[in-house]
Amino acid sequence: MDWRAKLQLKRGNASSTPTQNDVVYVFPYTIKLSSGTKTTYDSKEYTHGNYKVNVFVRSEPTDILITARYTANTIIEADGISDVLNFLKLVSRGDVNMYPGLPPPLLIFNYMGAMYKNVPVVIGQYSYDLENDVNYVINSRGDYVPTLLTLNITLKPQYTPASVAAGFDLESFNRGNLITRGYL
Repeated sequence: MDWRAKLQLKRGNASSTPTQNDVVYVFPYTIKLSSGTKTTYDSKEYTHGNYKVNVFVRSEPTDILITARYTANTIIEADGISDVLNFLKLVSRGDVNMYPGLPPPLLIFNYMGAMYKNVPVVIGQYSYDLENDVNYVINSRGDYVPTLLTLNITLKPQYTPASVAAGFDLESFNRGNLITRGYL
């Protein structure tokens, strides 16, 4: 079982160029990940009552926050920094010229085996700082990259109403039968 963190373009996604192989990005080091679930309730107050009642509205996975570190001790590692930044630029933009209104592509996130298995996501945002207290090296493309880079990525779980209606039920989820279908 491969436990490394991976992002891949979803096969058959209209916003990705059709290729024989999916584009897969594998994070080179163990990432830091923060995630959870948000449950929303509406409060109902009753006349002459001493307490309010919380009424369930919805439950949803929160954003997946990733912090990833990169080093550039070799030309290959330096190329890797440019590669991940180019990949994130590609998957966070819609194709407004050829297909106006087409959103950025849907990605599949995998990490830690079954813990995050085939989770459909979109890039919410990413950021990094080009620090002034690290060295910079030139990669094979002539780009200057830092020898140490910390990248912050926000992934937003992206379930379609049709996929939830057709594929999700609480009993199957509770038994673990939906673990490979990306439901958090």
